[in-house]
Amino acid sequence: MTAIYEMAYPRIRSNLSDAELQELYTPTPSDLAFARRAPKSPGTELGLIVLLKTFQRLGYFPRFDELPPRLLNHIATALETAEAESQLQRYEAGSQRWRQMPLVRGFCRKF
Repeated sequence: MTAIYEMAYPRIRSNLSDAELQELYTPTPSDLAFARRAPKSPGTELGLIVLLKTFQRLGYFPRFDELPPRLLNHIATALETAEAESQLQRYEAGSQRWRQMPLVRGFCRKF
């Protein structure tokens, strides 16, 4: 039976398992290639990958402060990024997020 959090209004559970993190939220080589083509600024790659992986799962762009810290840390570790929390705060506060959301939508339509 489908869990309630996967139905009409999908959301990300706060207690993600290691298997879920690995399977659903680890950036693929094509995800990384996409992120590396985007304009660069501090935290851009991390923010873009978080947007991409959550959009792929949810179909919408959640605010980063609504996401489980374990998920953000997993993606930051996969990208070998330090100071992930401060980078994501700057990314979300700036305009990069809003400019990159259409890029993420376009990338997801290809697949």
